[in-house]
Formats: sequence, C-alpha cells, structure tokens
Amino acid sequence: MRKQIGQAGDYYRCRVIEIVEDRPQALDWREDVLYREPPEPSVSSARRFTVQVIAIDTSEAHDVKAYPTDAGAEKKKILVEDDLRDLTRSEFIKKYGLPST
Repeated sequence: MRKQIGQAGDYYRCRVIEIVEDRPQALDWREDVLYREPPEPSVSSARRFTVQVIAIDTSEAHDVKAYPTDAGAEKKKILVEDDLRDLTRSEFIKKYGLPST
C-alpha cells in the first residue's frame, strides 16, 4: 500500500451521533403474590453523544469520545474539526489513535 500524504481534512470528516439505550427495569417476581397484577414495566433510558471520525474513502467510523450532553460533544467536534484543518494525515492518525491504512 502506498503512503498517503496530505491534510487530515482530505481523508476524514467528523460528526456527533446520539445514542439512546433503553434499559427495562427488572421484575420483582414473588411466588406468593401470583394473584396480584404486576406493576407496569418502566423503562429508563440513557443518552450519550459520541464524537466520531469518519474515513472518507472507506466510511469507517472511529469513536473519539462519548459525552453525556450535546454541548460537550459539540465542543469536542469543533476541536477535532480544527485538527482536521491544521494537522497532516499522519499527525491526525497519531493524535487520535486511528488505524493507518
């Protein structure tokens, strides 16, 4: 494979995705209370926002960092986009621990 040289922005893009995980509440089952109706199941959900770097040529996504709020993820996205503009491809790969192809 040929070594590729150039600005990181020529090879990668950055995005923020929202991940919602639904976690059903565990049932409290007791054999001695079969005549009662069980309570309505409640579902709790956890949201997180993940900053990803996408390789343009292969569309592979690499997680940079996950945040509990959108604001934190957007701040990190701005920093990554600055690096895409300022760093070379090899510097960007080294800084973010991406696989070199």
